[in-house]
Amino acid sequence: MTLSGWRNIDFNWSPKATANFYGCKTGVGDADNPSFSTRISALCNYRNVTIHGQTSSAYASIYANIRQNNQEMIDGS
Repeated sequence: MTLSGWRNIDFNWSPKATANFYGCKTGVGDADNPSFSTRISALCNYRNVTIHGQTSSAYASIYANIRQNNQEMIDGS
């Protein structure tokens, strides 16, 4: 989804809310290209929300309720 799409969601955040983004490298950026989590945190509907992003590659889990993967999955086997 684009940033404008994220901006259009009418969230009802609780006090001290946290939003975690687990997509590949959503927390990686630099001065020339800010990370996805940095750009999200600048949106008005994320004001006073703590934002976290993934600092490395993310891999799918074989389970729906917990995150677990193995080296074969990471290698694409």
